[in-house]
Parts: sequence; C-alpha cells; structure tokens
Amino acid sequence: MEKKFASLNQENPLEVAGQSLLTRMMRQAVKQFGKKPKGLRHDDVVLEHFCINVWILGGRRIYEIFHSNFIGIFPSPSTIQDRLRTFDLPSQDGINFSAVVEYLKTNNAPPIVVLSADATGVLGCVDYHEKTNSLVGFSAPLKDNGFPDLDVFIARTTEDIVKQFNQYDRASLVMIGMIQPLLDGLSPLRLFSFGTNSKYTSIDVNNRLNFVALKLKAFGIEVAAYSADGDSREMKVMRNRIRLGASIPPSPQASSDVHSSHPSHSTEHPTGLSISDPHSLRRSFPFFVCDFLPSCIIFFQDVTHLGAKLRTRLNKTQKSIPLGNFIATTAHIVALQEIIGKDRHGLRVGDVLLEDKMNYDAVRRLSKPHVRELLSQYVPKSEGTCFYLELMDNSTSSYLDKKLSPLDRVYRMWKSVFELRYWRYWMSCDNVYPLGNHFITLNAYLCVEINAHALVMLITKLRDTPQLFKPWLFSSQPCESYFKACRSFTPVGSTQLNFTLLDFIYSRCKKVDVALRLTALGHSDNIVYPRHVKNLERYGGSEESFVCNILPSTDEIRVTMDRARIDAKAALMKLGVDVADPDDRVFAFDSRLAAKLNEPLENPAPKEDDVNEFDECEELEDEGNDPLDRNVLDEYEQSLLNVISEGQLNDYSSLLEKCVLRNENSPRPHNDPENVIHNSAFVVVTRSNGSQVAFKKRTVVWMCENGVKKQSNDRSKRVTQGHNFLLAKKLIVRVVEKRKIRIGDWCLFACENNSKKKKSRVMVGHVLSLSLINASKKDSTKPIYDWKEGDKNVGVICDWFILDNKKQRISGLLIEQAMFSHGLHPCEYYVCSVPSPTFSVSQNKSEVRLSNETVVSLQESIKSYSV
Repeated sequence: MEKKFASLNQENPLEVAGQSLLTRMMRQAVKQFGKKPKGLRHDDVVLEHFCINVWILGGRRIYEIFHSNFIGIFPSPSTIQDRLRTFDLPSQDGINFSAVVEYLKTNNAPPIVVLSADATGVLGCVDYHEKTNSLVGFSAPLKDNGFPDLDVFIARTTEDIVKQFNQYDRASLVMIGMIQPLLDGLSPLRLFSFGTNSKYTSIDVNNRLNFVALKLKAFGIEVAAYSADGDSREMKVMRNRIRLGASIPPSPQASSDVHSSHPSHSTEHPTGLSISDPHSLRRSFPFFVCDFLPSCIIFFQDVTHLGAKLRTRLNKTQKSIPLGNFIATTAHIVALQEIIGKDRHGLRVGDVLLEDKMNYDAVRRLSKPHVRELLSQYVPKSEGTCFYLELMDNSTSSYLDKKLSPLDRVYRMWKSVFELRYWRYWMSCDNVYPLGNHFITLNAYLCVEINAHALVMLITKLRDTPQLFKPWLFSSQPCESYFKACRSFTPVGSTQLNFTLLDFIYSRCKKVDVALRLTALGHSDNIVYPRHVKNLERYGGSEESFVCNILPSTDEIRVTMDRARIDAKAALMKLGVDVADPDDRVFAFDSRLAAKLNEPLENPAPKEDDVNEFDECEELEDEGNDPLDRNVLDEYEQSLLNVISEGQLNDYSSLLEKCVLRNENSPRPHNDPENVIHNSAFVVVTRSNGSQVAFKKRTVVWMCENGVKKQSNDRSKRVTQGHNFLLAKKLIVRVVEKRKIRIGDWCLFACENNSKKKKSRVMVGHVLSLSLINASKKDSTKPIYDWKEGDKNVGVICDWFILDNKKQRISGLLIEQAMFSHGLHPCEYYVCSVPSPTFSVSQNKSEVRLSNETVVSLQESIKSYSV
C-alpha cells in the first residue's frame, strides 16, 4: 500500500488526465501529507475546478467543513475566493465581448452563436456600490445602441443621490443576454445584464440587437440566430425584420442576378446587406411568407415557452376550444386520471391546473403519444383533446427531440402551422366562435409561424455546415437556466428567493458565470454533475441525437411541406372542421397579421404591443437637458435634503480627512481634494447651523429609500396547487344523485321547453367547462370549477348524448348528439348527476354505456321528463 501511495505522489499532474475525482483527491492527499499549512500547494487544475464549484453550489458553510476534514485537498476559503476572482469576465461598458471570443477559442467552438434575451423580476431596491461610486437599482435611460447609460447614476454628492431618487424609476426587472455556442454540452455565456422598468420599446430592442451583432462581427463571430420568449416588443422586431406575411414587392431588383456585384443589382434588406434575393424561399415554397438572406439573423421564439402557452390555453376551461364536432379540454384528461392509474398514464394532478403556468415538465408529460392513445381508448369524444395534445407535441418536439431527422422536424412543425391556419380560417368564416375567445392566443400562434419559417431558413443557412444543425440550442432557455441558478444560489439557512439588482449583477452573476463554465467542463474533467447530465438528456442524450451529415434539399422540403398540409387537412376534416374554399385560401397566412411594407418599426401612437411606449413630443421637449445638471432643486428634493442634513447619523469626518491627507501625501496625488471626496464612500452635508458633517453614501441612500416595492408574491406561491380543484377530484359520483356540478361530471340536463303541455326533454352531458353566461370582461377570465344550485348566471359546455330508449324505458346506451355549435347551457336546467359510463371501442365502433345499477336508479329520476 505504501508503494502505491508513493507512486501516486510521484505522478505528474499532466499525466493523469481522465482519472477519476477520487484518484485525484488521493494523489493530492498523499502529496500534501506532512506539510505545514503554509506549505500546501494546489496545482491540480481539475481538482481546483471541483473545489470552486463546491464553494459556489454548496456555500461557504459546507466548504469550511470539507476544508477542515479533507486536509490538503480543499484549499482554504481565502484561496478559493482569490481563484474565483480570476474567472471574472472582462467587459466593455458592461458587455462581455472579449470574454465571448476567449470562451469560444478555449473550447474550440465554431465562431457562430445564438443570442437570446429575457428578463426576470427583482426587488425594487436601490443600493450604493462603493467600487463604482454609483447607485444600483434604478432603470437607466437607454442610449442609441439600446444599452443603459450608467454614468447618470454616479453619486458624487448628496444632491446627486436625491435627484436620482426623484428622477428615475426603480428597476423592477433585470434583462440579460446569453450567448449559446453551437456545440452540444457547452454551457452558454452571459453577454450582458442590466436593470430595467420594462418601458423600453421595440426600437431599443432592434438597436441593441444590431449593436451586438456588429460588435461580435468585428471579432469574427457571427450571430446566426436570435431567440426570445414571446415578448411583444421582441415579437414586433421579428415580424418586421423578416416581413412575416408581407407580399413580394413588385420590384425588378428582387429577381436580379444574385452573382452581380453592381450596386444597382443588389437588394437591401432590413437585417443586413446582401446581393442575394430575399424572396427566394417565398418562390420555392407556396405557403412560405418570410424574407430570408443567408447572411442575416434568423429569429426564433422559445419552444419551451410556446409549449407552456399552449398548455395554459388548454387549462383555461372557461374558454372552450371548439374543433368541429369536438372540444379540446382538460376534463378529458381528468377523466382519464380517474379511470386508470398513474403507472399507466404518467400524469400528475398539477398538470391540468392553471395556477402553475411555468410547469414545463407538464407539457412534456401531456404531449407523450401514449397519453393520446389512452384517451382514445378510455374517454369518449376526446378526439379534440387528442388533436390539441398532438399539436403541442409537434410544435415542441420538432425542435427539442434530438433524435428526429431534419425532414421529420419540418413535417411536424409545418403540420402544426397548416393545422392552425386551417382551424383559424374555419373559425373566421362566421361569428359563432370569435377568435379571441376560442382560438389559441395570437402570441402563441405567431410563435408557431415564426418557428416554422425559421426552421426552413436554418436548414438553408447551414446547408454547407450541417454539423451545426442543432435546433434544440436555438432557444432562450439559457436565460431561464441562468435565472434559476441565480435564485438557487441563496446562502444556507436563508429562504429568500428574490434578489436586488445589486445582488444580482455584482454577486450572483459572477458565481453563476463560473459555475456554468466549470460544470460544462465536467465531461472533460471526468467529473459527473448529475443535474447537468439530466438536463442534457431530457429530450434525448447527445450520444443518441441524430447525426446530421447532410441537410435536405429544397425539393425534399417542398415535398415534406405538401405532405404535412394534406395530413393537416385530413386530421381537421375528421373532427368536423370542414371548409369548402380552395387550399390556396384556406392555408394562406392571414393578411391582417402581415407586416406592412415600409412601415416604421414604431408607430407614433402607442399600440397594444407597446403599452409603455414613450411620447416623442415630450422626448424632444427635454432634449439636451440633463436632469442631473439642473442647479435648482425642486420642493421635494430640497425637503429630502433638509431631512438628511438634520439626521442623527454617525459623523465620519475624521475618516474622510484621513482619506484626503493620504492622497495629498502620496508621491503622485490622483485627484484634488474635492474629487477625492466626491469619489469616496462619503458625502459632506451642511447643516442648518452652518456646520459640516460627513455621512456614508450608503446611509443617505437608505434614508432616501421610501416605499420600496417588495415582491409580496413569493415565487413558491405560483406553483401552489388549488385546493378546491384537488378536493373536488375526490368527489367522484358513485350513485345517481343531485349534488354540486364539477368539471368532468356526467349529468342530466333538461332542455328548454316553451310548452307547458309537453314534458321537457332530458339529455346526458359530459361537463367540459363552466362559465358565466353574462359577465364583464374582468369576470369572464375567472375560472369556475364547480356550480351550486341556485346560481342562474352559470352555464355549462358539454359533450352531449341521448339516452337510448324504447317506450320511455332506457337501455343504458348513450348515443352521441352532434351540435351546430358548442354553446353554454344554463346550469339551472340541471336534473341530476350519474356515475361515469363505460367506454369501449371495437371494429372502429365506439360505445358509451351506463351500468345496469345506474339505469335502474335513473329510471325513477326521469319520470317527469321526456327522453
């Protein structure tokens, strides 16, 4: 054993590449044995990476335990902090351009990246940052490049601090931009981060994107794609730059020779300059409605967010989703959960709850093909729900499933587009189903359109480099992962999930940046980080992913899109969504949603997608006047200064004097005394009696903080499940009885009868949705999960059945009843509830039948009605 340890001690660190972490720790322990604490040397880079990650992920407390018990293996906390500082990203005005260059070069990644941007909430709290001598927590005005002007927050005097509190809004969000290299398994890198109040416009988004793309291009890096999560301003930029739905302009330049270099033969495009024809893909594919140039940025909407939006729409039971003779509803999924066990369907109760809108894993579970098979087998009239779940699956798996071939992705994505266009056209033929109430949201629909076009553009762009075709990397999930990591890096023992802007930018960001980079090195360092591996293999591991050596041709894509269109039409016609108009009208992009040619990016008047847009007239009025350069204080600022000057605070005049003297006595004084005071952490305040005192700037900021907006809704509350719905699930109908109606129940309802002589007809309804009959716009969005007898303003949407009978004697067989439209039936006509019937399918025929016990009990309950 001693010889084995001796051999470990003599090994060269460069010769142990690929060895396990345990072997490295043993070798380090043997090497350090017998040395004094100050003589310990830690030269194993891989082990150092692991120790830094333990410090970041576990916190100081757990690291101190390891350092004290694994002597010689874990460096001291002070050493780790010094090593951590070496990972700080170099930045230019807060943007890490040079870090991106170094990151790609170090990891041998191709010089082509995906840029994504997103924002998350922060505590609206302002803090003083001593290192930059500025206030952090305000939303800074944006420069022409779309990035904030942070110089306005320099805190030189008390007046500067007071004016900033009076002039600027607190930042309620933090915006970050992430760079994702096109190398599977390589972690993304943060490019920028800044606070905002969400009052920026789509002009700012466009300017920021152009600035980043041009800067990276100067470093030899191409921004191949830009991804967002459906923000209205990001969406507006994308629609305008690709001219989604716009017609081809009647210009002879559009069909000019693409190889000509003469300026008169070139075509200028909003996203860049090229001599290529931006309308070539429009001419190649009949229903393709976007401009494209290989040299320009391709725009994507995050597929994971898209799946969450589609699931949220399905969970909004107060607004039905009609599909011909059927309805897509979560009531069918609830019924499936009651009929068979979780071991077969694999769903969870929270998957159909509206409260947790960000449950991405629920989308994955609901979209699995076996769920649709079980619905078809056990739940009657669930064809509409199966269609909707398949739509969710195709829209997300076309990007996320790593095992799919490029043509399979094109088929799934474009089948979704054609289904939505056909379905939308069917709804628009009359006013029975208004789009705003019964279709998916416009935002989600446009996300599907943009992603379908982007997929074809991506294949065309990367045809010469097929190995870079990795659609699962073209998303804004790097931003979401970054936010999740920032919230998890909370000190041990703390339950705080939220953070201030100062905490995010100057503390948590640095930790996350290092943790992401070191975790990504786990594979090469032979260190396993289970959660990192699990995330990589969520939609198919890298080893199982489809290896793309060649991308399909234009003809192959055209054939695939035609097949998707034919299959989409057949699927909808099977549901009863049938339109007699020709395909070129039915599958055409709605011209009302098209980007207008030569339309400015911003309209003078604010519209729905730019609610917080600034007023250009007011902007011009203050042009050239820096609010911090005003010599006159307003009444509020003066009163606040008076309060600060008379405050009973600690006087730090002696410390400030030492700071000034230290500068004067130095061989090369850096600043005059006034600048030394202004750049220090103190401010000089004159009291009403003429005396001067020195306060800490941090204390002055604390006094100015008043009415700070706190995020009262803790992020953990948004995933709290609704108890009323969960408890109602347990109230399964066992016998024929009158009781509270809930979604998923089978009930008997009387039909409206204007004749007093005839008995009212009774029908069986499978309750799919409850909604107010007459409601305000605000109340119409509130979900209703059950109905108590006596409320006449609640209606029900059902799958309707007729009781099969002979001379008023029912047999138990339920016959499907087709309806012209899926409207609300008043709950006041409720008769009783019955146990769920059985559903069977044989030889392409389905049968819904009540049990014999139910038939016997029901016969007495319907004596006064007609069947």
